Parts: sequence; C-alpha cells; structure tokens
Amino acid sequence: STSVGLSGGGAGAGGSGLSLTGAASGSGNDITSTIEASVKSVVFEEEGQIIEAMTSVSADGSVSVVTEDRSDIKAFAGGVSGGGSGGASTSGAAAVGASAAASVVISDVDATIAGANVSAGGDLTVTAKSLARVISAAIAGAGAGSGSGASAMALAGAGAASINVITNNVDATITNLEDKDNNVNMLTTIAVPEDVVVLARDDSSIIANAGAAAVSGAGGSSVGVSGQAGASLATNVIT
Repeated sequence: STSVGLSGGGAGAGGSGLSLTGAASGSGNDITSTIEASVKSVVFEEEGQIIEAMTSVSADGSVSVVTEDRSDIKAFAGGVSGGGSGGASTSGAAAVGASAAASVVISDVDATIAGANVSAGGDLTVTAKSLARVISAAIAGAGAGSGSGASAMALAGAGAASINVITNNVDATITNLEDKDNNVNMLTTIAVPEDVVVLARDDSSIIANAGAAAVSGAGGSSVGVSGQAGASLATNVIT
C-alpha cells in the first residue's frame, strides 16, 4: 500500500505575514493466515458409538507433506510540507511533515502426520516453512522560510516511523493421534526404505527504512530566528 501527503503555503503582506502548513500520511497493513497440510486419521461419534477412521497412504515413490507461507506486504508512507512568508515588519512560517507505516503478519503454518499409516518406496518428508516478508518505508520532510524588514521566524519539524511485526508458529510433526475426550490413542506407523525428514523452518524477513528531514531559514534586519527538528524510528520484530 502507498500513502502520500503533501502541503504547501505562502503568505505576504505589507505589515505582517504568517504561513502555517502541515502534511501527514499513514499506511497500515495486516495479514492473518492459517495454513495446514496433513495426513490424519479421524475420531468421531455416530449413533452413540466412537468411530476410529484410520487414514492410510501408500506410494511406490516418495511421500511429501509440505506447507509454505509466502505472505508479503509492501508499504510506503510519505509526508512533505513546505511554507514561506514575508512581511515588511514581521513574518513567521512553520511547516510540519509526518508519516507512519505499520505492518503486521501473523501466521500458523503446520505440516503433520497424526495417527495414520504411511508406506512409501522412497523418502518421507514432512516440511513446514514460513517465507513471510515485509518491505516498509516511511519518509517525512518539512521546509520553512521567512523574510522581513524587521523580525522573522521560521520553524520546521519532520517525523517518520516504521513499525513492523511478524509472528509465526511453524510446526512439522509426526505424532500419534490422541483424543482425550473419547479416550482414544491412534498410533502412527511409518514404513519407508529411505530417509524420514521432518523440517520446520522460519525464513521470515523485514526490510524497513524511516527517514526525516527538516530545513528552515529566516532573515530580518533586526531579528532572525530559525529552528529545525527531525526524528525517525524503525522498529522490527520477528517471533
């Protein structure tokens, strides 16, 4: 997503001049997902009886149970503001620019074999992966200028923040199927001549930038004052 704010202003007078400008933008994005690949048996009740429905898989070659999360967010927020003023006696100008970008990815990624019979002529692979990615940028700028025959003041401030969070639960398992409510424990049996590989991997990534710039200038025959402030923050969390 993209969000951009722009503003500009100017003032001029034979006596006093004043200009105030401000611009702000924000970008917010979130993804919540549950992804599962499984070979499972089932326990259920039918006409007062507990039914154990065993799942069986047989293959001449290899067997793979694979799940993968590729959640992706690209976010940009920018705010730019500029102002100027002039007056014969007194003038003042102020400009403020702000931007913020926030992105959240929450994923449950699960690959499992539970309470099933699996036989294969090759390898058995159970794999769960997360490749979630966030690319985020927040940029803010502000500029102010003021000129007067007597007193002049110019102030400019800019702030930018980029906050990004990825929270993943990534599980790959081979386990028995236990149903405590019905007092059932269905065993998993594996028969393969080659390797058994169980892999859970989190390769999530965040690329984030935040930048702020402020410029101001003031000129007066007696008094000239200018001030600038710029701040930026980038916070990234992967759990």
